Amino acid sequence: MTPERAAYHLLMLQVGLREAFDQEFDEALENEDPLSKLILDLTSHASDINGCISVLQNFCCDHPPDIDAVYDLVWQDLCTRFLSGSLTDAELANLAWTLAEDAEDWWAADWRDFRSLWYYYDEFYDGIILGERYLQCRELFLTQRACSPEPISAPPLPEQTLLQRIREFFNR
Repeated sequence: MTPERAAYHLLMLQVGLREAFDQEFDEALENEDPLSKLILDLTSHASDINGCISVLQNFCCDHPPDIDAVYDLVWQDLCTRFLSGSLTDAELANLAWTLAEDAEDWWAADWRDFRSLWYYYDEFYDGIILGERYLQCRELFLTQRACSPEPISAPPLPEQTLLQRIREFFNR
């Protein structure tokens, strides 16, 4: 298992998503001969998720991963899960926020687009922005790894003098 895969699994396990870890762990048990030190350490904690997280944390400390590659792995996983229907918008946004928090705590990485997705969803959910704005952000996140849509321009207001605006205000 590469440091990038270990960091990816570390982040995903911390948010409760263990399917990919279980699959890769099982494949390593079947295919590695001899078993790597990491797989041997994970074997002793196979039923304890916190123990696996601890082993992965230690491995990542000893073998620093390429954070851009980890970002790609996590982003691809979230996109696949969302597009397959196994994540709702709320789950996608919440996972993006939590993963950004965890990644930034560990590697001082800038996962701004993950955070932005959550902000746009939260503002949409609270009725601050239109659904169209959130959907633009989500589409950019899913297709381009970005989440900063261009501002939605409002139709121009008619030219009015200050006196006309005051009269209109008081005539309501």
